[in-house]
Amino acid sequence: MRSLAKVFWLAVFVVTSSSFVFGASASQTLNLPEGGRDAVVEDDTDPEVTDRVARISFIRGDVKIRRVGSEDWEKAVLNLPLIEGDQVVTGDDARVEIQLNNYSHIRLDRNAFLKFSTLKYDGIAVSLSQGTMAVRVADLEKAGGFFEIDAPNTTVAIQKAGSYRIDAGQSGDQDLRVSVASGEARVYSDNAGFTLKSGRGARVFIGGANAGEWETLDVARFSDEFDTWSQDRDSTIAKRLSNAYYDQYYDQDIYGADDLNGYGDWVHTSNYGYVWQPYNTSISNYADWSPYRYGHWRWLGAYGWTWVNDEPWGWATYHHGRWIYHNGRWVWAPYGYYRQRRSWWSPAMVVINIISTNVYWYPLPYNCHFYGWHRGPAEAAGEETEMVTGMETVMATARAVGQKVLTRRENRLSVCRVGVVRLPARSTLTRKAAVG
Repeated sequence: MRSLAKVFWLAVFVVTSSSFVFGASASQTLNLPEGGRDAVVEDDTDPEVTDRVARISFIRGDVKIRRVGSEDWEKAVLNLPLIEGDQVVTGDDARVEIQLNNYSHIRLDRNAFLKFSTLKYDGIAVSLSQGTMAVRVADLEKAGGFFEIDAPNTTVAIQKAGSYRIDAGQSGDQDLRVSVASGEARVYSDNAGFTLKSGRGARVFIGGANAGEWETLDVARFSDEFDTWSQDRDSTIAKRLSNAYYDQYYDQDIYGADDLNGYGDWVHTSNYGYVWQPYNTSISNYADWSPYRYGHWRWLGAYGWTWVNDEPWGWATYHHGRWIYHNGRWVWAPYGYYRQRRSWWSPAMVVINIISTNVYWYPLPYNCHFYGWHRGPAEAAGEETEMVTGMETVMATARAVGQKVLTRRENRLSVCRVGVVRLPARSTLTRKAAVG
């Protein structure tokens, strides 16, 4: 078990009344409160951790993941974040969809094994060692610039936006298949390279006397129930995106915000701009619901402890913006008071407090700056603070019987009826808690 003192992270904040203006981005100009840009602070800094993050956007059956550097397989769930180096395996009758952003999705059929070799903002490379994978790229440049799939003794380099499928087979198979329903791909075998265009497929020999050779096939020969499901998912996502509020209430970097369609309403507020409030029916299945109450923590590489929500619509709301208690109910604002040059993904927008052996967390207030566990000490508006910035310091402080970790100033700023959530048992925060 990894020590909680080393691996948990803490969100702390600094409040300032200053404001400055420079050439602003979409995240700094969209959905402003009354008062416009004078009512927010344009923040020119980037977080220390900016690793690209994907998520599981659909799951059925037994799906597991293994984090880079870990020997353990974890149970995969909806909205689980994935990073570079992670591996995904599907069981019998399982199926999973992985969203990379609004422009690209990966789908795996049963008995597949996939690894994210490269997951960067400038490109993606995955390795499919067995099973069947479908890839949908709506815009190659916006998806990341390059997209490559390694299969046994074969590499597929996507050249254009489109729909692609790779059937890598199972261990010991002598061939695999690549199909291009739409778009264009360059395929490389051990001793050849060729181009597949829309409507064409290929059988590539990866073993035996014909290893490295290939033959063309018609895409129609690859059509099956998995193909139909993938097309249905494309239609569902396209419809959801067409009804979303990208570039109106939130920018394109807050991918997954289209999940909010049908689960709540957008309402205007003078202090926060347009905010989203869940329907009563969207939270009625959760007793005494409040943000960050229903879900669990997972360990995610450089990000540390990361919140994984239970609500099917919660991906964007728990990793961007702020939850605010407004007019007697919780609402989500896509942005906080501090507006960065782009909307960076965060592991959780919360404040952590440890009292004795109990760990508490609650939503980070709107006017407060986010600092990860790795950040250094800070002072707020000239007032001497005792802000702690690493879990080592937090635990050392907490060990002093019942000593409160957060300062008076922090507590005063966060009395927005946040409804502190108590961690039932510290063991639930261990890295292996989710291992299946």
